Amino acid sequence: MASLFLIALLGVVIAMVIGMVWHMPNVPTGKLHMDYIGFSKLSAAEQEKTMKAAQPHMWKSFLGQAILSYMSALFIVVVMYYTTQSGLPSSMVYMYVAMIWLGFVVPSLGWSIIWWGHDHPAKFLWVYFIAEAIYYLISYMLIAYVFHFF
Repeated sequence: MASLFLIALLGVVIAMVIGMVWHMPNVPTGKLHMDYIGFSKLSAAEQEKTMKAAQPHMWKSFLGQAILSYMSALFIVVVMYYTTQSGLPSSMVYMYVAMIWLGFVVPSLGWSIIWWGHDHPAKFLWVYFIAEAIYYLISYMLIAYVFHFF
């Protein structure tokens, strides 16, 4: 059982790496994210100033994201463990992960966009919502996939 906690740590690494690549400013999803948070509307000098001001506190954001990613990864790993231990096929694990994503992540993401995305047109919000939802689905499925190696 203790190994599940360690596998969940690996899930954190997976989620953080995918998140960093997904949200890089030079990829389409990263540009979308920068537009969503209003960063792309700033001048180059304002962007530099904002990044410089955020640097001392960035570790808090990464720590918070790591804790939240650990909670998600641990849940996925525990569900997977008990699914496979009960004799169900491993394909059921992916169905459970997809249902967790659809039932919890997608609505939560939608709520946050509905309540905090008022500065953007509806078409933009739909594109952002879909991009972020896909990011979470990919992260969760990769965590599930990696579990099979342990």
